[in-house]
Amino acid sequence: MKAYLPLLLLIPSNMIMILAWYGHLKFDKLNFWVALFASWGIAFFEYWLHVYAHRRVFSHDIPLVNLKIIQEVIHLTIFMIMASFIFKETFEYKWNHLAAFVCIVFAVAFMFWDNMFVIKK
Repeated sequence: MKAYLPLLLLIPSNMIMILAWYGHLKFDKLNFWVALFASWGIAFFEYWLHVYAHRRVFSHDIPLVNLKIIQEVIHLTIFMIMASFIFKETFEYKWNHLAAFVCIVFAVAFMFWDNMFVIKK
């Protein structure tokens, strides 16, 4: 379980990155170059968390493909929450949205199927 604790760092990492990628959209009068450099500045701190988390998890022999799938589920979950509450995006959830997300969650389960919750170190 210790190997999975750094994955928790991917939550604030993704929150920061979503702000870097989409936060400037809330300021439509902002000059392109100001938005670009502000996004890069925000992303710089995100990379600290992201790189640290990935290096810690990868050092516990969790395959890179598994790490990527987990990262995508975390990212999409955080994105939907932030889009709803921070960016006030209204979603008309349909069955296909739910089905797509369930497929992504199943992708995580299938990636770990052979050694579910087994850590080599």
